[in-house]
Amino acid sequence: MGFSRYCLLANAILASSAWGATEWTAASSDNFELLTTGGARKARAGIQHFEEVRDFFVRALRFDPKQRQKVKLVAFDSAKEWKRVNPSEVGNAFYRPGLDRDTIAMSSLSGEVYETAVHEYVHLLLRHSGGSVPLWLNEGLAELYSSMNVQGGKMRVGDLHVGRYQLLRQDKWLPMEQLVEVDHQSPIYRTKAHAGMFYSQSWALAHMLMLGDQYRPKVREFLRKVAYEDTPVPKAFQDVYGKPLFKVFKDLEDYVNANSIRIFLFDYKPEKPPKPETRPATPFEADLATARLLSRPNDSRDAEEIFARLEGQNAEDLELTEAYGFHLMNGKKPEEARKRFSRAMAAGSRNPKVHSQYAFMVQQESMDEAIKAMKKAVEYEPGDKELRYYLGCMQLHARKYAESLNTLTEARPVPPEHVVGYLESLIHIYLAYKKPDEARNLANRAAELAKSDQDKLRASALSSEVDRWEQAAVSRKDAEERYRKYQAQRAKGESSRKFRLCSAWNGKRRPGWN
Repeated sequence: MGFSRYCLLANAILASSAWGATEWTAASSDNFELLTTGGARKARAGIQHFEEVRDFFVRALRFDPKQRQKVKLVAFDSAKEWKRVNPSEVGNAFYRPGLDRDTIAMSSLSGEVYETAVHEYVHLLLRHSGGSVPLWLNEGLAELYSSMNVQGGKMRVGDLHVGRYQLLRQDKWLPMEQLVEVDHQSPIYRTKAHAGMFYSQSWALAHMLMLGDQYRPKVREFLRKVAYEDTPVPKAFQDVYGKPLFKVFKDLEDYVNANSIRIFLFDYKPEKPPKPETRPATPFEADLATARLLSRPNDSRDAEEIFARLEGQNAEDLELTEAYGFHLMNGKKPEEARKRFSRAMAAGSRNPKVHSQYAFMVQQESMDEAIKAMKKAVEYEPGDKELRYYLGCMQLHARKYAESLNTLTEARPVPPEHVVGYLESLIHIYLAYKKPDEARNLANRAAELAKSDQDKLRASALSSEVDRWEQAAVSRKDAEERYRKYQAQRAKGESSRKFRLCSAWNGKRRPGWN
């Protein structure tokens, strides 16, 4: 064999696995799957930490995450490996909501990295809680609970976030009315100059709510109202604590400016102690995890090479088929993605994201097929309100009004970004049932809740739509009355010459009057 051919063969062998000779360990528990290059001992400790965080968080806040799929954790043990998959030059952990799986990637399994990873995991828990948590509360709780850790049978919660605390003591605060209205599109959230204060105030307010003596006793009632009953934050504070926002703001100032900050040590014993199982991970598993992390909208060449190679090795692997489908969709290859989703569903996929994405892809061709797939998605992820919202919209489009109304009722509370669209769907249903008063109330509600410019325009259009329907209803009623008079006159032989054909209702040409 020539030297050049030998080199090519050697390179191909070395490239056959994403990490060459790197040894990976797989660990699994009730709620997590972990892949790491850090060894079995770190794998067991890491997955146990996340199980403890989940258990305490769910019991403390009574937020029950509804997702049935295990969360994927991927942890590295070298800077070189981490640099390859990290989408930014900074940061030691990131959460990838993942089109096919929720994944949290970490640069290592260590204390400092845990804080960032747990912050991201709290977001994941809240996202799957079945509620709709305001952005300030979502970020505040993530900041608050990111540092919690078990110490001798106690769970320590509330450690001082030095950077946030110093900013609060030095800079001007955001008005309370502004803080509680911030969403993902707000300049305050998207502008670096303002984001620091938003995060700092959110952390302090969540700290006071969860650990402050004045607020902690009723915090669960407050969370229930804002997250599950769609109660505006100012009204929730007034209803639960009897305090307007300006008084809550004053309490927060006093809380931050006090000489000490409360740290709690909660008695803690897991209801079901985690028993993670570890084993050596296969190169196939490691490469698939790597491909998932490398799959990005604007730069996915490395991921594409790995996916294609893995499919060549085992095209029947269900997890690979699902992941490859989402990668192809991410890379704007919808037809190829659809083939993988169809193949995965035929193979018995229980991944709700596979079924929901397939439903979106086929709805233009067959709404019945789309509804069938979306129903499967809801069946496999019954706590996902967003999936129910999408199913309700599809049923409405198919004019299955009763089914749509039932599904949309079960979808409450919908995520904030879908509130106006949700109300729009209900308005169309009530107009179909000839209930303009209910539709008018919902249009007014949409105007109240619309925050972005786009939603405000949409809400205004809804009000105009109800106006047009009511005007058309008056015209229809008038035409019907004229037709009845004509029939009565005709029965008496008094038919008028002024009578002509016109469209009265239901798109059919009916006799009427000039």
